[in-house]
Amino acid sequence: MFSRLVAGYSGTGSIALGLGLLIACAPAVLAESVGLGRDPTRPPPQKMVSSQADSAVTPLALDSIVYSATRRVAVINQSVVAEGDVFRADSVSPQGRVLEISPDSVVVVRDGEKTRLHLPQSPEVRRVRTQQ
Repeated sequence: MFSRLVAGYSGTGSIALGLGLLIACAPAVLAESVGLGRDPTRPPPQKMVSSQADSAVTPLALDSIVYSATRRVAVINQSVVAEGDVFRADSVSPQGRVLEISPDSVVVVRDGEKTRLHLPQSPEVRRVRTQQ
């Protein structure tokens, strides 16, 4: 483009015009090359994600259990579930099913594999007995 603009001119005038265009366009070209010409509110361009990251299965975490003679409920990955419920850890993980809820653990099956989840051992975990 620059060569077409200068092609019709000859002599020292064309050199001055060429230098003027070069000086006028340089900040825009430089800003674009270092990313300064980009909209600062626009999210960065997405990078290619490997298929290995897409196929990663979210680990299950047992957050809490409510266990009584009439009610058995657990919280797995921040979702409330009961015995027999089907759940997903996230939108890409396979479905799981709650098989059994006991006072301190939950048995689930996911991808044909049974897993027993246990409550984390911390001072905050305590058993509460209610009168019947």
